[in-house]
Amino acid sequence: MPYHNIGKILRKCYNSTNLNQLSMLTIRCMATVTADVKRYEDPQLANAKPFEEIPSIPTIPIIGSAWVYMPVIGRYSLQKQHIADRHKYAVYGEIVREKIGHLNFVHCYNPEAMEVLFKHEGQYPNRGEFSTLKAYRKYRKEWYKTTGVM
Repeated sequence: MPYHNIGKILRKCYNSTNLNQLSMLTIRCMATVTADVKRYEDPQLANAKPFEEIPSIPTIPIIGSAWVYMPVIGRYSLQKQHIADRHKYAVYGEIVREKIGHLNFVHCYNPEAMEVLFKHEGQYPNRGEFSTLKAYRKYRKEWYKTTGVM
């Protein structure tokens, strides 16, 4: 696209009393480049289980596994998330699936598995924040002096 005429076009539209001319003007000023996602072949991925076979906390329709954090009926306290994570690791293993409402979460307690996960999650990963852990770290600032949660 010839960029030497852009200034003339913008001045003409800016000085114009016809607003339709201005609203119809669209200019693409920046080119986009697709990032090359680097992947490596891992023999473990050939034996990977489907998502549905990951060990999971028992769910209830509509709320999923949120019941385990509820007062009276739940087994975990939101104020003691570290104990909940330790128990999930002991009962379900290194990788645990959890469904809260319509959202699916996967807890990974193995650093080597996290490395494989990060290298194979695709070009546009979706990493939501873990608000309970974030709130706990904010509440206990004196214990957590590092930059944050991954």
